[in-house]
Amino acid sequence: MIYIVGLCTSIDVKDISEVEGVGWYSTLEKAKKCVEENKYNLSDDGFYKYAVIEGYAEGLYPFSVNPLWYRWNKDHFEPMEYPDNLSHISNFILG
Repeated sequence: MIYIVGLCTSIDVKDISEVEGVGWYSTLEKAKKCVEENKYNLSDDGFYKYAVIEGYAEGLYPFSVNPLWYRWNKDHFEPMEYPDNLSHISNFILG
């Protein structure tokens, strides 16, 4: 399993295709630490308002497992509930 970190400026359904995958980790713990600590200025000084971590198993056409969403709050990302308006969408990063 790999955990990919993605960033986006909006969670509006019209704009969600703008999710940018910026890296991956071999453990969920490492991916969460990266986002929660805003490593390498992930938010680009608040430009990216949302982050998502998606877990993927090895193979072709994988589906993401339990995506974790975060919202930017002044100086850090904080966990948020899965956005209701996106409940019909999966694989934000590896679309």
